[in-house]
Amino acid sequence: TLSSSSAASDVYKRQVPSSAPPALDATAPSAPTAERAPPGAPVDAAECYTRKDLADYRGRVNRTVGGLACQSWSSQQPHEHNFTPARYPGGGLGDHNSCRAVGSAWAWCFTLVERPSWQYCRVGPRQQRCPPVRR
Repeated sequence: TLSSSSAASDVYKRQVPSSAPPALDATAPSAPTAERAPPGAPVDAAECYTRKDLADYRGRVNRTVGGLACQSWSSQQPHEHNFTPARYPGGGLGDHNSCRAVGSAWAWCFTLVERPSWQYCRVGPRQQRCPPVRR
């Protein structure tokens, strides 16, 4: 949750578009917790990320913590938004419905239902290093 002070609220509103999820509060019960993978655990290169803010997450998780399917980032239905590759270059947005951490400190997506319009996603644990992705 955001601070109740109006100054903090004003800063938040300037930094994050109104259609974005709120900044992650690690104490929020619905927020997933970042985990560190145990040493030697197998790593799926396609799901791997190393940054605490998940900015490098490019995995395929496309369901929310509540089990809802994600809306494609290239679609404006059912939720109109301004999260586009042009506005967020390098954000991993495009013609897919995988969760991303754009405008937030945790991976999330818009849902395909009216309410809730968005939810956080549970992605795998953060890694120290990622293996190369084979194409």
